[in-house]
Amino acid sequence: MDDGMGQSFAYEKHKNEMHPKEEEFEKLLMYSVIKNPISSLCRISVVMERLLQLFLGYLTVAVVSGITCVQLNGRNHCIHKGSHKWSWERSEAFCQSRRGHLTSIHDQKDIDAIKALAASEECKSFWTGGQCRSGKCSWVDGSSFDSKKFGEKRPNTSYQCIESSFEKGKGLNILPNS
Repeated sequence: MDDGMGQSFAYEKHKNEMHPKEEEFEKLLMYSVIKNPISSLCRISVVMERLLQLFLGYLTVAVVSGITCVQLNGRNHCIHKGSHKWSWERSEAFCQSRRGHLTSIHDQKDIDAIKALAASEECKSFWTGGQCRSGKCSWVDGSSFDSKKFGEKRPNTSYQCIESSFEKGKGLNILPNS
């Protein structure tokens, strides 16, 4: 669903933050596999893959409130690229409805994670969880904001949002929230 406004967004959520319903689903899934193994072959592989990933300490695929997450950033958060081109506010509301936020960017690993999502897509710009109000910038997830990543370009209006763009010559940009 595209409302014709805004741009795609990157969504993050810590891999250890499972919603109680997700934990309950995991338990039901395990019970279903034990009780009815023939009709649950695909479920077995999913459960075994997840257990193996946890055992090895590498979580490359996580299910977060119904979203399959295939990319992790530097803080072990899942990154999901939304397929909709929404405004900043609508994108953040979508992320919050899934117990997350638009992504924050803190280091090169975070940038690389978003670039990996952008590499295979036509759209190279994504909303991030950055906001600037009256010249003061912050991340909506409450993490610390490093203004050095934006160089000399500082916001000069009362409300702006931050996007990441991986088109040639662009990086993190401070934009109106449309």
